[in-house]
Amino acid sequence: MNLNHAHMRDACPTARPIGPRTIQGYRLVFRYYADIVSSSPEASILGGCWKIDASAEMQLDRIEGYPFLYEKIEIDGMMVYQMTEPARLEEPARWYLEVIKEGLANFGYAPEETLRKNLVAGMPIE
Repeated sequence: MNLNHAHMRDACPTARPIGPRTIQGYRLVFRYYADIVSSSPEASILGGCWKIDASAEMQLDRIEGYPFLYEKIEIDGMMVYQMTEPARLEEPARWYLEVIKEGLANFGYAPEETLRKNLVAGMPIE
């Protein structure tokens, strides 16, 4: 959801989009909410990066349920949220998926194609 420029503008007005980024060695899954999982070195997730200040980070922590639902990890110098205790895989709500697709488009990606490319093989999204 944090890819979505409208969402971030409302939630964290001081955040500024830096641009598209790739997280190597991970794939996207849904446990109703988005999560990332370690994968093969050639796997990757295409997304976007934001410059955030302390107030934006505190707001994102609240939104993401940090430190209970998500923890913060660093990948290639970027802070990323990852679920603390992965739950079973579960399709996301349609509205949530649309917000993510819009965010992918905001960063210049083809939303449907990029979302499917980011996903762990066999992860259903309809």
